[in-house]
Amino acid sequence: MSEVVHPGRGSMRLMRTRDETVYLKMSKALLRAVGRDSRDPGRVEADVELFGDRWTEAVPSAPAVQRGIHMCEVWKQLPTELDEGEEIPEGELVSQNGRRLWAFTERTGDTASSLYITAGEPATVHKFRVTGGEFPFTAVFSDYGGPVGASHPPAEDALTREELQAAYRQRGTTG
Repeated sequence: MSEVVHPGRGSMRLMRTRDETVYLKMSKALLRAVGRDSRDPGRVEADVELFGDRWTEAVPSAPAVQRGIHMCEVWKQLPTELDEGEEIPEGELVSQNGRRLWAFTERTGDTASSLYITAGEPATVHKFRVTGGEFPFTAVFSDYGGPVGASHPPAEDALTREELQAAYRQRGTTG
């Protein structure tokens, strides 16, 4: 499971269970922030009422879900060895909540992307943060090597794809 916090906008959680079912949960604040400039306010509030702070069974191939899964697997993007002549990027040793971390930051225009890796063995990704730019966020990773505890949320806390399709049909929309 991962949680992505968008400062001043809200948060989103993504969970993939052992049977590869994917669930998405967006805060009411994030739904309002995302829809504020692009949609009818009545439609935004209807979405907040339907989806806000509820688990929704997601379509794994949907682009937003794929981006979330990609974020959960950020560790797979890290090189395991350097190419000939390649140097280790300059990192800064920092301490956060009593944890020693190596911080690596890359800047592009007004956007800074920072990757925090534990300063021990085995090195693991602890946090990924993007500041500036259009969509700043922070994703924190934990419990490496522990059992995967993600299971389906209780039925009363989740919307199935069938329930979503029925709600969209009732509203006369496709989502």
